[in-house]
Amino acid sequence: MNTTVNVATSTPLQRGTVSIEVPFGCPRGQWCTAGMRVNCSIGFYNPLEDQTDATACILCPLNSDTLFEQAT
Repeated sequence: MNTTVNVATSTPLQRGTVSIEVPFGCPRGQWCTAGMRVNCSIGFYNPLEDQTDATACILCPLNSDTLFEQAT
């Protein structure tokens, strides 16, 4: 996350960039990328945390399904 901070002083103003690290965990039932959480679709589940790839969502076994997105 980048935030621009402008500071007024008696000297000429300068512009700079401040980087802030924010702890981010990805919950079960989702996969995460670029700070966004993406739910596993109906028919898929993810029992693991901190997954960063769509392949984390596992297809349900034959003759089974999920009722909602974000199944674990």
